[in-house]
Amino acid sequence: MRRRSLLALVMGELLVGPPPAHALPVEEHSIGNPADGLRLAIRDSGRPGPLYFVPHDNENIAVRAVERLWRTERPVGVLVEVRQIGNRYIYQRFAGRRFYADPNRLYDGRAVVKAQIEALPPVWACGTVLNQRLGDGELADAAARFERIGKQILRELSHWLRRGYGPLVAVHNNTEGEFAVDNAEGTAGRIHRAAGVDTDDFFLVTHGHDFEALGRLGYNVALQPPHPTADGSLSVWAARHRLRYINVEAQHRDCLDYTRSEGHLDYQFQMLRALYSLR
Repeated sequence: MRRRSLLALVMGELLVGPPPAHALPVEEHSIGNPADGLRLAIRDSGRPGPLYFVPHDNENIAVRAVERLWRTERPVGVLVEVRQIGNRYIYQRFAGRRFYADPNRLYDGRAVVKAQIEALPPVWACGTVLNQRLGDGELADAAARFERIGKQILRELSHWLRRGYGPLVAVHNNTEGEFAVDNAEGTAGRIHRAAGVDTDDFFLVTHGHDFEALGRLGYNVALQPPHPTADGSLSVWAARHRLRYINVEAQHRDCLDYTRSEGHLDYQFQMLRALYSLR
């Protein structure tokens, strides 16, 4: 009886297959001020594999590419998304107003976080008014709050790394000509340009063997130097801690929500799939 039940269970799994990505439960952890709705949305496949991280809430093609990968292949790894209101920038409300920061520029000391807040444009391309006329006290308070949020995010990512998930795979979208493999030339240790490939679609890696392997596979790829300039980004944090990090960049059309999102979805899916061939 036990053998028959086991056989039925195994056959059931073979026939039904792994659960689709959208069926994986989403666990949400509040970060920052709970009233502002900032949270980490986590989908764990239950099988160690890549730690996918999407820090920007407007980069929906990136999320859809991971979901498609999990629908096509047996889901492995975990997906961690920063969610709030669908904007590139996250906010915290205090002193009667909203203060914004880039969630991929929070992973260094407070002075770096402060400088990144100061460097934000006054208005985001999609119309959101960002930080204007910040006083010294407001800027210091904002830097302290966002530095704490950065530490909360790093604690979550470190939790999965300790559990044997990895490598750390950041999944990003960019707009036409905004951030391309050519833009990385001034800061990257090495650049490989693939013939006939859109320069907006590229990998940024911290390990040389990933650079060589992805170049041989015909992708645009940039190798980050071992001691990059501190800019609060996750790639710099990963390099400092000697972690294997891969950024998967692909173009999208900005200012569109998840259901209307447009971009190089097919190619970003292909890029993610190519990572399975790396050792």
